[in-house]
Amino acid sequence: MMLSCMIVAALVCSSGIPRTEWLTHHGGVQKDLFCSVVELENGDLIAAGYTASFSTGDYDGYLMRLDGATGEMLWMKTCGGIQDDRLYDIVLLPDGNLIACGETTRDDGNGGSDGWLVTVDPDGEVLREELFGGGLDESFNSLTVLGDGSIAAAGYTWSAGSGRSDAWVALFDLLGNPTWERTFGGEMQEQAFCIIYAYGGLLVSGTTYSNGEDGDASLWGLDLTGAELFETTWGGPSYDHGRSVTALNDGSSLVGCWEKVASCMAGFAHVGMEGNLISDESVTSGLDTRVESVITTASGDILAGGYIEEIEFGTQEIFLWEISLEPLELIWELPLGGIEDDICMDIIETVSGDIIIAGGSSSYGDGDMNALIIRLDRTEGN
Repeated sequence: MMLSCMIVAALVCSSGIPRTEWLTHHGGVQKDLFCSVVELENGDLIAAGYTASFSTGDYDGYLMRLDGATGEMLWMKTCGGIQDDRLYDIVLLPDGNLIACGETTRDDGNGGSDGWLVTVDPDGEVLREELFGGGLDESFNSLTVLGDGSIAAAGYTWSAGSGRSDAWVALFDLLGNPTWERTFGGEMQEQAFCIIYAYGGLLVSGTTYSNGEDGDASLWGLDLTGAELFETTWGGPSYDHGRSVTALNDGSSLVGCWEKVASCMAGFAHVGMEGNLISDESVTSGLDTRVESVITTASGDILAGGYIEEIEFGTQEIFLWEISLEPLELIWELPLGGIEDDICMDIIETVSGDIIIAGGSSSYGDGDMNALIIRLDRTEGN
């Protein structure tokens, strides 16, 4: 039996800061996490992630549809085999169906973990599954829909490329057939975390260990044939990961990063259309601060979400920030969650202008971590 709970919260906010409209969590006694969420045309939400509580193996892919107005669960589905299967991203297709991506170690795969695409209809019925990879480990971490409805996926592959793991990008036609695939990297490890369709091409953020001392953040710009237009890297003496990228209104882009010095800081790299690094700045809180998602809203606001870890006590708290650039300034910040661990993996803006946060929580529910969705009301004067 699935355990779930919805909490309707009232949060007094200052002007401009959104308030919690509803919060809902779902899961069992083990770890359950939502990594991505998308809004349907009727305003309902579909979230994707992975579950240990309801799996047939270590983890199974986890899909759920929720009423966008109330947070009520409408259906829940799992998919996968008897080993480890995880979904990391989900996108809405022009025909109303959805594609989720991730990794699977199913017995009928190619060896190791495979990049995994799962196409479902709005009722959660699986229409198609595809596995891609070689004899080693692969994963698709992020998806984007192009103007013609085709799909681009990004992640990593150990089975092909120049070195250990390489960043991996593939394009699929409307039927899910691969059109091309490309790898990017050197002799060490690379990985892509986020891909978006912008300015008539693709922007891919990730990390490279072939450049820099202990891993630098990277942004690759590609045309629609997969040809590399530019690669921009930046970072310090420890690891730097480009976790999320968003297109800005002036044709440039912003990459939200993990930047490690003594602790992990929230980094923001502003990159021009031709790949020139305009600025690389960070928000120093004194705590371990990890940006997982950066978006540009319809009105041009820049929002960043992630989680802050109290290093001494090991507890994690969700944050949502509005920031401005040149110079980097924090306009407002909103902490979210309870007294235990709470993490944000994805943020989106709804058609109405509200904000949806997807992630996980140990503050609500009885399990190790419950999958979490929060809706924030951004109505002026809320």
